[in-house]
Amino acid sequence: MNKITYLQEKNSSRKIEELLGKSKKTGIKGSTAYFIKEIIFQNGDGSFPNDAKGIFEYFEKGVLLHAFKSTSNYFIPLPFSTLNKIILTKGKESVNLIFLSPMWTLLKVGLSIDLARYFALGGEYKIEETTLEIISENLKMRLITNGYAFKGQERFFSQLEIGGHLEINKTIPILK
Repeated sequence: MNKITYLQEKNSSRKIEELLGKSKKTGIKGSTAYFIKEIIFQNGDGSFPNDAKGIFEYFEKGVLLHAFKSTSNYFIPLPFSTLNKIILTKGKESVNLIFLSPMWTLLKVGLSIDLARYFALGGEYKIEETTLEIISENLKMRLITNGYAFKGQERFFSQLEIGGHLEINKTIPILK
């Protein structure tokens, strides 16, 4: 496999298609936006701008990280054959219910916390950021996004064809 760090050319579509095939049409085009906290290239092959943002797109033979900072765009192809591990971790949830609040009432009638939380009063529900770690043959990266995005990200990464290389860590809400 060719060693690829990242592509910065404006017309990288041919190289991306050679590595990853065509974009998959699955109903979920891509991931939510992530803040890129750290990217380490295995052999010190390159550096990456701090605090860039990015999204993932699903292709036939891998995923592509579209990263952007200011006016620069970067593309990091991640072929499935090079992925060692993807770890998606849900942020810690804390619930401090207020008696007879809309969230309290909805939970009492059996609605899931994932839906009832949208009716929480100030301070009644908190969730920390979702963390994504990707380890491949060529790099290691750590990204974060809003904790509310976990369910959608779980769906997105669960559809990838990576066998047993996906680890999803969910937390149990802390009720006070």
